[in-house]
Amino acid sequence: MQMVLAVPKMTVHILNDTVGTDLELRILSPSSPIEKTAACSPTTLECDQVLRHHHQTPSNDDGQPNNSLRRVKKSVRFVPHVTVYPIRHWKNYSKDEIERIWYSDQEWTELKMACHAMVAQVTDKSIVTVTESSDEFRGLEFRTPQGHEIRSRNRMRAISAVLDEQDFQWNCGEDHSEFIAIEYSKHAHVSMDAAHKMGLEDEYRAKRVYTEDADALLALHCPQPSTTRPSPTLLHHKCKILSPPSPPTTTTRIARQSHAVLPWGLRGRA
Repeated sequence: MQMVLAVPKMTVHILNDTVGTDLELRILSPSSPIEKTAACSPTTLECDQVLRHHHQTPSNDDGQPNNSLRRVKKSVRFVPHVTVYPIRHWKNYSKDEIERIWYSDQEWTELKMACHAMVAQVTDKSIVTVTESSDEFRGLEFRTPQGHEIRSRNRMRAISAVLDEQDFQWNCGEDHSEFIAIEYSKHAHVSMDAAHKMGLEDEYRAKRVYTEDADALLALHCPQPSTTRPSPTLLHHKCKILSPPSPPTTTTRIARQSHAVLPWGLRGRA
């Protein structure tokens, strides 16, 4: 911080406002072209005498010190070591790459129709939880009427608790944001626990899939001697991740002639 105090016929610059460190006083006087510099501690008598001798603290009309003259010098610091990764723009992708990465409009429509059909099927069977036989239903739990009701009820309970606590504080003339957070947490922990449990289940399934893929890669690159060969169909099923999916046929895509509109929506494949 640099503070400039205007006094008759001289200017005092105070550098470094860190508490407990030395202050550097630069005293400029018109009668003396030489800049006088003195290093002292704010707690020493010498520094106190220098400040009393060379300047007076500006004050308001009521005699109180005027702190408005203190200007804090703002600064921005950057991390010295930065890692930059170049990323290709989507316009630089080939047509085949775009088809393999993003869904087309037709594929996206078919996916939504399949989700609607799955939700209708699960709703008829009154199945809300995800089981081993319904892995494809993951992510659609709250699309059913039962799931939507559960989510809405949990949300409204948390909102009502916050509003009730807020009204209570207003009536009592209080302002305690931490109490509002506590009341919200009391009703949000149900959803938090359910989300945590669902995350653990997702982690288990993901590890299982990754383990199967790792075993398939190991079998490909480091084949073990055996008297029987694995089934080509089974091996191809496990090694799907090695090769990109083949582009869809022209019958499942919508031909676009205009280049002014993006042919493929930027919706990544899950």
